[in-house]
Amino acid sequence: MILLPEKYSRQRIYFMDEVRGFCILCMVIYHAGYDLLYLFGQHWISPFMTVTTYLQPFFAAAFIFISGISSRLSRSNVMRGAKLF
Repeated sequence: MILLPEKYSRQRIYFMDEVRGFCILCMVIYHAGYDLLYLFGQHWISPFMTVTTYLQPFFAAAFIFISGISSRLSRSNVMRGAKLF
């Protein structure tokens, strides 16, 4: 880990973390409802699924948008990708 002097350190943007976390939470809830309806036949969740079906593309697009911004603000995406590979 490289320690930078105080004047070079970047501030974390917590709003982006909150939006990303909200999108992930919505994605988990949507997929749990989908599993209940289509895999387990629980039709009581059907009204919820009709609403979330229309909201799902918005949350997916917001997650991709926030991820793109985060990768642009990152220091070294190539090194992170190499470590992950």
